[in-house]
Amino acid sequence: MEDETMVHGKIRGASWLAVGGLALGVLGTTPAEAILIDGFDAPQTQVANSAFPTEGGVTLDAGILGGESDWIAQYTSGPGSIVLTVDAGGNGLLEAQADAGTLGGVAAFWDGVDGTPFGAVGLGLGVDLTAGGADALAVTVVSNATEVLLGFNLFGTLGGISQGVIVVPGGIVSPTVLTLAFASLTAGADLTDIGGIEMDVNPGTLVSAGPNIAIDLVETVAVPEPAALLLLLPGTAAALRRRSA
Repeated sequence: MEDETMVHGKIRGASWLAVGGLALGVLGTTPAEAILIDGFDAPQTQVANSAFPTEGGVTLDAGILGGESDWIAQYTSGPGSIVLTVDAGGNGLLEAQADAGTLGGVAAFWDGVDGTPFGAVGLGLGVDLTAGGADALAVTVVSNATEVLLGFNLFGTLGGISQGVIVVPGGIVSPTVLTLAFASLTAGADLTDIGGIEMDVNPGTLVSAGPNIAIDLVETVAVPEPAALLLLLPGTAAALRRRSA
């Protein structure tokens, strides 16, 4: 049987919580994976501050949904910087940091290859987010210092936007999967034909320097029914493993 603690060379078997539905925290049980949106395996760095309040860049990689991710770091106020790093030192993580007393956030876009993080969101994906029986977005958070909001905008190829928010609690120190049920999204987009995906990360204010939030995976999943999770309880001590470099 395939070891489900490793998928795409990333962390699996983390505890997880359902957002917009029943909240559960069962170690070693994760929803079934459907579509990988980004595993954050291609480097990117953006720094925004009072001198350069909006900084952006693009990353091309075959492992990214649509072949390209677009990134923006946005500074709002304060004495320091908003720092976005992806795959720093080959760690396979998205990290968003707000220096002490500094407000701002970062945004990621997956909308096909358009060569720019700015302007209107492209509609180049044409992806069915419900493929494989998926009924939720899932974000694997490896660590998080203070409460963070992850806002999602799903743009329909033929128009319309569906939106939802994941509230990431502070104090996360081990991999935790947070899910956003499709049923909890605002109506607007056809989820079987999505042209673009936006994720906004607002790290807010940190009490000290260092990564505020570190994310390992963004994907779609089919969330197990509560009864199925209860059946898994006797075997939920799966070890967490990370890929080798």
